[in-house]
Amino acid sequence: MDSIKIEQLEQRLQSRLNRFIQNSDSWGDDARTVLEFIREQYGEDSAYLCGGAVRRLVLVRVNEIRDIDIIVRDHDAERIRDLFKAYQPKMNRFGGVSFQVIQNKIDIWPLSETWAFKQRLVGYREHFEDYTKTTFLDIDAIAVQLFVRSGRMRTIYSKGFFEAILNESIDINLEANPDPLRCLVKSLALAEQLNFSLQPRLARYIVTTARRYKPEEMSAIYRYHYGNERLTAEVFQQFLESISEQLHSSPGQAVRLPAAVY
Repeated sequence: MDSIKIEQLEQRLQSRLNRFIQNSDSWGDDARTVLEFIREQYGEDSAYLCGGAVRRLVLVRVNEIRDIDIIVRDHDAERIRDLFKAYQPKMNRFGGVSFQVIQNKIDIWPLSETWAFKQRLVGYREHFEDYTKTTFLDIDAIAVQLFVRSGRMRTIYSKGFFEAILNESIDINLEANPDPLRCLVKSLALAEQLNFSLQPRLARYIVTTARRYKPEEMSAIYRYHYGNERLTAEVFQQFLESISEQLHSSPGQAVRLPAAVY
């Protein structure tokens, strides 16, 4: 049954990504120009969409995509910056570039610059499938071919992404990461935003990692990355106390966040 449901989600993703790329109302003319330029530079097999944009295509609506993360088969971030110099790109934390085009924020980085590859935690074979082994969360473990010829299906690589959607639950994909605080905050923010549960392994990671930081630090990271103040230090404290209690009373069960008091 799950395989049928996963196939349905893949079909939804294919359909919505087609509409997103073709619909100038959702993308914007200037950003469409950038997209076409990426296709000219990298072709159909060397550019993949990943990250939150894919998640929103599956869960939300096409016209609500604003942050676009793209990995490309390229070994030179400086070359990427030169290609898009007209948009005044800045280097991003992925080892690539970031720039704004009207309402769209676009991040492009070389597949080879992915942190887990550089740290040799995951073998690098210049294959986009391997990218799905490098994300901290399973709900980020997705890479979708951005460009295809008319009538063809996009290649989709996933490692737990669709299962996370179906189960409405988030878990760790690769625990090693360069920024534990950001991973903690993102995990809680996604669980709260999507109303998903946390699998025990991730819940234990959150509680253990939280001992090294103050709720005020978590809230500051949240404000910086999400641009709002919904999750305050008090809310993070609520979440952590509830997770700890649930792990103590039912250590093998998934954890649900309490309704936050804003």
